[in-house]
Amino acid sequence: MILTIDVGNSNIVLGAVREDEILFEARLRTDATKTSDEYCIDLKMILDVYGFSAKDVEGTIIASVVPQVLNSMKTAVLKLTGKSS
Repeated sequence: MILTIDVGNSNIVLGAVREDEILFEARLRTDATKTSDEYCIDLKMILDVYGFSAKDVEGTIIASVVPQVLNSMKTAVLKLTGKSS
């Protein structure tokens, strides 16, 4: 599955897709003070809530209008999946 992350000023919208199917959609509050470790925990918990694990993630797409969160999110994804976005 492909993990998609859209970092906006107020919310981060997460989703997962496989071929033509949307597997889940979730939202987090955007917080520029969170560390990559905190975002990593958030991502891991959301995957768990929807019955997925980091091993299910084949790739990631991140879009962001908040540069300081983009860097933390990219690092969080790398820590969680071992794959860069």
